Amino acid sequence: LSFNVNGSEGYASLSWSRPNLGDYQIYNYPNAGSYNAVTFMLSRNEELIGEYLDATSYTDNDLNYNDYYQYSISAVSVVGSSSEQNSSAWTSPGTPIWNIENWSSSQNSITLDWSNPENTTLDESIIQYKVERQWIVGDATYDEDISFDPNDLNSTDNFLTDYELLNSTNYSYRVRAYNNCVNSCSNNYSGWTELETGETAVPLGNVTTIIDII
Repeated sequence: LSFNVNGSEGYASLSWSRPNLGDYQIYNYPNAGSYNAVTFMLSRNEELIGEYLDATSYTDNDLNYNDYYQYSISAVSVVGSSSEQNSSAWTSPGTPIWNIENWSSSQNSITLDWSNPENTTLDESIIQYKVERQWIVGDATYDEDISFDPNDLNSTDNFLTDYELLNSTNYSYRVRAYNNCVNSCSNNYSGWTELETGETAVPLGNVTTIIDII
């Protein structure tokens, strides 16, 4: 059997091939119809999650975010069982949750804050984030990636300060998470958050307005 597992946000997609030998149909003679002689048994972390599966794919739902799962599968018939085939995958982190109440701003900066969903595993040291800024000038909309450098020691922080902004200006942001565990996962990305808007502060000090210039 070939056996593949791909982790996603809260679930894993499994697929496999049918065996090349001993895979035949059993007919319901004298009635119509037939069925496969070979079915499959599927386990996650050594716990049985499916048996007598007459399919070549399976979706394992309700998994933790950012967690590592090991799977095994074997083909079963009246003759016996095949040797197990193994595969594994990380699920992606969940979509971050904005902590708007913790945002702050100055004349030229906005500090963002977010957290991970509750059912995220404790190994959050491999979770990193992509952050995008959006702002509108007239009829034009501008987007910019302001993420940490993945090699930055702060890249796993759940907050970020966006500097060198115009004062008294609205900026919108969205964030997504991914797990960066080098060879043991495939940089699975979560979904994006909704865009949320922050505003830089007005300039401090006296501002003189000049009118009626001829």
